[in-house]
Amino acid sequence: MKHYRTHTLIAAQRGISILGLIFWVFLLGTLALVGAKTVPVVTEYMAIKKAVNIAKSAGDAAAIRSSFDQQSRVNYVDNFSGKDLMVENVGGVSTVSFAYQRVIPIAGPMSLLFDFSGKELVR
Repeated sequence: MKHYRTHTLIAAQRGISILGLIFWVFLLGTLALVGAKTVPVVTEYMAIKKAVNIAKSAGDAAAIRSSFDQQSRVNYVDNFSGKDLMVENVGGVSTVSFAYQRVIPIAGPMSLLFDFSGKELVR
């Protein structure tokens, strides 16, 4: 009878152990850290893509680059400028494209590498 009673008490206990708690805090903290460092980089990429989309209709290559610089100042893009844009005319079709990389340090020797690129047709 004693064995049955002990088994019932152990089976009724629920909750998380200290090791489980440490594991989940570490996991959620790591995800929050990576997210906090990733969101600004992705936001910058979206601002660059939007600025290229607006600037593509400005005219020739110099006007496109100038328009991009104006748009990027409005959207607080500091790490990419109009001179980094590739404006090409191949077979009568003009394109504005860009490509760049961002390295985000996480902790110690660990880092994330983002490889961004985009291409817009000029109409």
